[in-house]
Amino acid sequence: MGSAVNDLVCMEDGEKNALLSSLPGRELQILELLDVLGPVNSPMLPLFVYGDASTGKTSSILQIFRYLKRPFIYASCRTCYAPRLLFSSVKQRCERPADGTMIYFVFDSMELVRKWDKHLEITSMLFKLYEILKLPQVAFIFISSASLDMYLINTGFVEPMQVHFPGYKEEDLFRIFKKNHASQNPLYETFLKDAAVLGSFFKVTSRVEELSNAFAPLFQKYCEPLSVTGLVPAEDKAQKLNLYARFKQNVLPALNEMFKVPKSADVDKVIEFHMPVSTKLLLISSFLASWNPATDDAPLFDSFGGDENRKRKRKISESFKLKKQKLIMKGPRTFSLERLLAIFQCVTVAKSLENEGQVEDKNVFERAEVCRADVLLQLSTLCNANFISKGGNCSLKGSTWFRCTVSEEFVMQIAKSVPFPLLRYLHKT
Repeated sequence: MGSAVNDLVCMEDGEKNALLSSLPGRELQILELLDVLGPVNSPMLPLFVYGDASTGKTSSILQIFRYLKRPFIYASCRTCYAPRLLFSSVKQRCERPADGTMIYFVFDSMELVRKWDKHLEITSMLFKLYEILKLPQVAFIFISSASLDMYLINTGFVEPMQVHFPGYKEEDLFRIFKKNHASQNPLYETFLKDAAVLGSFFKVTSRVEELSNAFAPLFQKYCEPLSVTGLVPAEDKAQKLNLYARFKQNVLPALNEMFKVPKSADVDKVIEFHMPVSTKLLLISSFLASWNPATDDAPLFDSFGGDENRKRKRKISESFKLKKQKLIMKGPRTFSLERLLAIFQCVTVAKSLENEGQVEDKNVFERAEVCRADVLLQLSTLCNANFISKGGNCSLKGSTWFRCTVSEEFVMQIAKSVPFPLLRYLHKT
């Protein structure tokens, strides 16, 4: 591939080596991207670059264009958090008239578009720009932390070429931190390797920014004995062992800090920032599906009258309540997609009725149907976040079953932030 890349992009060996060395651990992906870009002003199909967060996708794309000195327009869906901002940002950068030179449009953080209103139409339009414009001198590059099949676009479009960025390996991270810090302080390499810091934290996360934030205070503590005694770091093994013996007690608390759960007072803010209302309602629905017996679904949401249903429950026999208690003690149950959709519609309608104070309104049911249009996408997002797990396939129907994995306290905080009267619909013995 190396000789082909040289022929395609006409880079000098020194320039190519400088580009590859600037992004340790991404050499194969950079060579693949150079191969896709091709010679100057050569047409190319849309390109979809994907991989987990903090895997060097954006850095690699921007660095390649800097080295190739090719014109490009960059727009991030994170800073341009609405369609109008995104398109106006792109428009402002299109001031120069076309002169036949190849121009590349780079759309970053595409996964965030899925949280926008009418995201299906917007995503479909972005992916079809290549076919709509039909301009060989215009190319499109999409950067996403979600794979292409997560966008669930039903309209036909030219499938883009795909380049995957896998997570960093431990040796890749060592090269990254060595490049960024070892030149400033030779002791940093010893801190990473001999103090077993990188190996310990790599088991928790491979994200560069998280590791960098954790390593900064730890490295200061690692160097404290030297600053106190005024000793110069030596290469002898005895001094390294002495530094490690003084330092090792700080590693475990730092690891625990990475697992620290936010206080309950801050949970509302975290949930509000990261989760749309419709996704919250879907998670509430999955919790009800996991913890309520399926036999309770019909009476529970009958006319959405939770209070009347509770009066009815008081008349249930003691033996029947004991059976239900045993079911609850078994933990969250699996549920089918069809049952989740039914509960989700009831929850959405119940939420609308709570807000509007209406007994019955056909418009409420129509809005609930609209919410169901992207329920599969939201379900996929919750599964990726481990809020919902797949519980296997039903041998009779061949469909996938699911299980809600979050705690009652967590769902209560979500219900409070919506707000939604979860206790009214949650099964109680």
